[in-house]
Amino acid sequence: MNKLIYTDHAFERMYLRDISQSLVQTALDHPEDTEYEADGDTQFIKNVQRSGGKKELHVVAKPLPNEGKNTWLIKTVWIDGESDPKALLRIYRMLLMRLFHRKKPQR
Repeated sequence: MNKLIYTDHAFERMYLRDISQSLVQTALDHPEDTEYEADGDTQFIKNVQRSGGKKELHVVAKPLPNEGKNTWLIKTVWIDGESDPKALLRIYRMLLMRLFHRKKPQR
């Protein structure tokens, strides 16, 4: 099992696009395909069941070897063929996400 660390951008996109952490974990642990990008990122592609059909989940991640073996920084996620919600709904969802998913201060 891979250890995952998420950027704020990735968390926002997951919330906005209704993509769970467990789905992201599955994509990294059992991808159908991987694409290596020139900047060192890896795109993990996993077929998922959505809206009555199979669609491709894409997870862009960067390896973090200094954080331990199999540790990845999740940079962004999306599902092919799905659009983000309209502007007003997107703003509403982002406000809810920020209210309920605030980071706790470190001691």
